[in-house]
Amino acid sequence: MATKDFRLAYYSTLGVQTVDAKSALNTIFSTSPISSSQLRALCVSVRIPRMFRRHVWRSVLGLAPARQSDWAFEVEHKRDEAAALRRAARVLLRPLFAGEAEDALTPDEMCRMLIVQDAKGELRTKTKSNPTQYTRTPHLYAIADCILEVCDGYDDDAYFIFRAFVQQLNVSMSADSINKRHYEQCAALESLLKIHSPSLLDRLLSINVSLDSLAPIWYSSFFSLVLPAHCLEGIWDAVIAGSWDLLDYLGLSLLLASKRKIEGMKNAQEFATYCLQIEDFVNVDAVAVTAIDLWEKKRIEEVRLTGKISVT
Repeated sequence: MATKDFRLAYYSTLGVQTVDAKSALNTIFSTSPISSSQLRALCVSVRIPRMFRRHVWRSVLGLAPARQSDWAFEVEHKRDEAAALRRAARVLLRPLFAGEAEDALTPDEMCRMLIVQDAKGELRTKTKSNPTQYTRTPHLYAIADCILEVCDGYDDDAYFIFRAFVQQLNVSMSADSINKRHYEQCAALESLLKIHSPSLLDRLLSINVSLDSLAPIWYSSFFSLVLPAHCLEGIWDAVIAGSWDLLDYLGLSLLLASKRKIEGMKNAQEFATYCLQIEDFVNVDAVAVTAIDLWEKKRIEEVRLTGKISVT
């Protein structure tokens, strides 16, 4: 069964008679109430067109009313809430720009700082006694930057999507406190590597690399610390819809693309440094495509064996 056939099967379960994502989304959004379950199914079966992504994420994360006729009211309400927070941010975050012009606090910069600090429940300014406040949670800023790019100027939506993202996906609020699930994903990645490239796994073990070390580097930021937004947005479609295992295949794809580099490494520190800079050494677009391809092949095999499509 080809990947296209797999997607056709998925669409048929939705009652949509086309494999065109735009048409499918128009069909779903024209229905009242909008079916979040159908949107989730699309998120794990096709690449969501960029023009729809912000709306799809809002709906899947429960930020948009189920009836499109209520969207305008909800948008106005969210705009007022975001404006109040922005006014607070202008006062609370201004000390970070001491000595600079007030307009140095650009809308994007203010939004990314606001959404991260508000998510942590601590809209505070950096002080002499706490000079590293904004450098201790790089994974949150990386996620924020990715969402800001996906929302493409719709900063209010970026704020609320980020807040729902970190709450519903249980993102750790501290770089020192990694979610247990991330370590479980590291274990799943090791199992995948054992299947797809046991020699590469043996090489990593021979230089004392524990894949658990990837929890704070890759998994805590959902790979946004090491990959650009345009590579992640399609993968995050599936993750937001519940298919966490796609992240394991993304990790696998990165390691497979790095095989020659890893073979030349001498110790675990070289590996850790490389993992933070991996975007400079691999074709990130090809990595994302390979990850999705490997993941879809696994899902196709699940359908062949069980007749069911899992979301994990």
